[in-house]
Amino acid sequence: MINMRRSYLRRKGKSPRAKLYRELDKIFFKLLKHKRGETCEISGRPANGLGTFHILSKATAPRLRYSEQNCLLVNWLPYHYAHHQHNEGHKLYDECIARIKELRGEDYIEKLKMLNSLADHHNTNYLSLLLLAMQQELNES
Repeated sequence: MINMRRSYLRRKGKSPRAKLYRELDKIFFKLLKHKRGETCEISGRPANGLGTFHILSKATAPRLRYSEQNCLLVNWLPYHYAHHQHNEGHKLYDECIARIKELRGEDYIEKLKMLNSLADHHNTNYLSLLLLAMQQELNES
């Protein structure tokens, strides 16, 4: 008899790598807030739903997930949402792009793509060491 169990329906635990990413995301956000303050870097307004905004998305540039050059602290609404849901010509999208250029320079995309090509692959060993380094930096600050 053929085994007809559908393994994709079984609940699986989080992988060690996924757990590392979740922990790193939390610590990276805390470090950014400590270094940059709790204001939206696009509008300059006080935090209201502040989150880590990846200029080049994690899907486009996965090696820049924890790169400070690729990240801003931004209020989720309206800026983070607008950047990912709208295109050129939309007021909030254009405001985001203008501010990113002001902060990172006109050629920010080329710089980030070059940085992504030179960055290390995020294997489990690399992520574990990065976690230790971030924890130490957070404890020292």
